[in-house]
Amino acid sequence: MLLIRKNQTNTLVFTLNEKKTLESPNYLLELKNDLSKGSYYCLLPSSGDTSDYQDRFNRFSVDEPDDINLPLAGYYSYSVYEQTGTTLNPSLTTSKVETGKALVVFSGQSVTSYSGNNNTYIVYNP
Repeated sequence: MLLIRKNQTNTLVFTLNEKKTLESPNYLLELKNDLSKGSYYCLLPSSGDTSDYQDRFNRFSVDEPDDINLPLAGYYSYSVYEQTGTTLNPSLTTSKVETGKALVVFSGQSVTSYSGNNNTYIVYNP
């Protein structure tokens, strides 16, 4: 799940190379709010990938609201599409390379996270 904090630069990590079909694509990130169903877009140029291991994962810095303006906090579904152009235009995309969920929160808002493993798993063999 992506965590995006409003009014600051966020580091977003994807695994885009697994399904890409273009040689050196740019990526279009679409975030769709779960409640309002409004879609918001951001261009992720291949030159902006700061990962040292781009075959394994892709890391981009995205500023909210400069790169993408998300008016509502809450849950979003996201899709990443590959494209050859550098224009923020969804009709120029060729194929979807990743989907997932994102949580948008205000800058000072805390996010509950859990660590440790206090679960018991039972495995049955036939």
